[in-house]
Amino acid sequence: MTKRKWVVLAVSSLLLGCGPKEEAAQQSSPVSVNTETPPRYAVNLKADVAGYYVPATDVQHQNWRLKHIAFKDDVALRHWMMTNDRTAQIAPVLLVFEDMEEGTQNPSGNRRTLTLVPAGFGLSDKKVSIQAISAGLGHVTFDGRWVTEGRALQGDLKIGTQSFENITLNTKTGSR
Repeated sequence: MTKRKWVVLAVSSLLLGCGPKEEAAQQSSPVSVNTETPPRYAVNLKADVAGYYVPATDVQHQNWRLKHIAFKDDVALRHWMMTNDRTAQIAPVLLVFEDMEEGTQNPSGNRRTLTLVPAGFGLSDKKVSIQAISAGLGHVTFDGRWVTEGRALQGDLKIGTQSFENITLNTKTGSR
């Protein structure tokens, strides 16, 4: 089986559980968009989950630390599902990493970031599944569930071959 077929198979199987049956590194954030396979998206949400979900503990692969997973509001989700515009400016789900390597801060002290636009995602009131591909990080997947009434996420993150199991991401409040 070719790599493309494996990716399509993996994304498709990850999204099955989220269906309706149960109810890059520069100073300005580069964006990694998968162009290898057709995207797959499924949304079955009743709850408002919009916000930034920040890891409760450091989650770092090589020099890249997960800064947050962002979810936009229902309007952005619907627009994404109905159009073929796949830019980071309107993406309703984003995985954002920051470069922790020494000397990568800009003059204002901010770190370089890498923003991944998912190649696929499945969102339901119970489950979250996100798949992205980055030239630098490889395949990135998050499989989890909402906890504390949708104000936190808990699940497994895989970056390349490195796995982070049972991580918690809390809704961001204030500045960080």
